[in-house]
Amino acid sequence: MIDKKILTIRKHLNKKNEHVLIELIIKDYDKSNFYIALVFNKNIEKFKVLFIPIDVMEITKVEEYSCYQFINVTYVSYFLEILNNNEELFAEDAFRNKLSKTLNSYYIEINIHLNQKDYCFLTNQIIPKEWFFLFDIVVTLFEHLPNIMSELCNNILGLFNSYFNHMKYDYSFDIDTKKENLNILTSKELKAGKEKLKNIQYAEKIQDKYITLIEDNLFIFTIDKDKKLFNIYTENKPLKKEYLYPLYYLYKENITKKFVRLKQKTNTYLAYDLDNTKILIINNYHKEEILIKDFFSEEFSLFDLNDTFKEKLTKALKECFSKEEYQNILKTINN
Repeated sequence: MIDKKILTIRKHLNKKNEHVLIELIIKDYDKSNFYIALVFNKNIEKFKVLFIPIDVMEITKVEEYSCYQFINVTYVSYFLEILNNNEELFAEDAFRNKLSKTLNSYYIEINIHLNQKDYCFLTNQIIPKEWFFLFDIVVTLFEHLPNIMSELCNNILGLFNSYFNHMKYDYSFDIDTKKENLNILTSKELKAGKEKLKNIQYAEKIQDKYITLIEDNLFIFTIDKDKKLFNIYTENKPLKKEYLYPLYYLYKENITKKFVRLKQKTNTYLAYDLDNTKILIINNYHKEEILIKDFFSEEFSLFDLNDTFKEKLTKALKECFSKEEYQNILKTINN
């Protein structure tokens, strides 16, 4: 039905003698759908930004659901300059197709008509960094939309604002949080998932996201009980669905198993283990390593240190530092 509505909108614009230069289509984004376009009305020779909330639009009443805002021609000239300067960059189809192989929602489509050619950009959830030249264009279009759309703008441009606040998901599932178990799992997957409860190493909610380590596998997930969405990022692909149960269980039971915090200057890392002379950390939602020698050679502090981690760290410090250095570091840790 959504695609049929979009086709109807395009036919409607053609009848109105409005030429589309740029088209931004948002589908199944937090279960919402929007049509946005930069159009040129040939009858009055003016540029306008069109916004249509597809979900509520009646297919026989496109005009009644169309929200227009005039846009200054200087903006359009600026857009064309940006696109002309980068046309060679995005001419290849592979550059414009960034669709996820695992995520079937949060669909973003940008269609550009330039120099009698049509270019289609496809991605999920967040506009990738390779498309940075589109940043000003997208922002300006959203500035000509109703204010309620500003949050969506921040979301799809998340990588250019704050990576920590905007995680690009790999999987999205429809769930009902009122139910005890997930109806998206088979009985075999559910049984295997319950077995993994004992293997939860760390689990914390930071801001609106849950960061979890199960069997050394990193998962970052969000659950929106109002929209009934379960969104997951993981470095371990493809996702084994039995892991969904322990993640959901952590959410339902509000369980916390704090990571060890390492602080050095202005940086704070989540630590979960040690490997000989390295500390294994999570930084910007990715697993990384820090050399023990490097970290403890500068001013540092540790928080939420558990007994297992402390025991491993004490042994590792002995191997990396002289006796005097080791004693001084221990004093700092124990304080």
